[in-house]
Amino acid sequence: MTVWYWLVTSLIVLVNRAAADETVEGYTGYSAILPCVYSGKISKDFSLFWRFKDSKNVYDISAGKDYLLNQDYQFRNRTTLFPFQYEKGNFSLLLTDLKNFDTGEYTCFYPKERFVRKVILQVKDGPPPATPNSSTETRAEALCRAQVSSSENVEATAASFKRRQCHVLFFFIVALKRAGKTAAL
Repeated sequence: MTVWYWLVTSLIVLVNRAAADETVEGYTGYSAILPCVYSGKISKDFSLFWRFKDSKNVYDISAGKDYLLNQDYQFRNRTTLFPFQYEKGNFSLLLTDLKNFDTGEYTCFYPKERFVRKVILQVKDGPPPATPNSSTETRAEALCRAQVSSSENVEATAASFKRRQCHVLFFFIVALKRAGKTAAL
């Protein structure tokens, strides 16, 4: 009886853990960040996998390095992770040039720790609203634009999503090395 109770309880915990942790809205032609943050310790030779609808290979990290050889064609040249954030446990995925067929469930899986993070991406037609919605009952959206003037190669990306009744804005600025020198931001 005790073993049966433990088995059923464990199954319930696993089912609850597999439910979508986050819903992200995006717009065709724009970008979205799918959040995946692990709070435990990360080894240098870790492996982590992003999947779409549990089967399509979105992004792989193997032995601590990007491994995109088996990436599904649907996601080629449209995905970015942030390696400088790995040691902090941030494996959030930037998906660019959104298409309607990108709508669905994405899974971030860190097998060593049995960590699973599910994100639902809902891609809508048209550009995002130009002004935030002030209603507290609905999700506020804002279009963020960045312009950088510099001789260095700088990439800026912004996205917003709802997390447990709290709106979060991610803004990543990545200074890319050029001629052995990094831009000071």
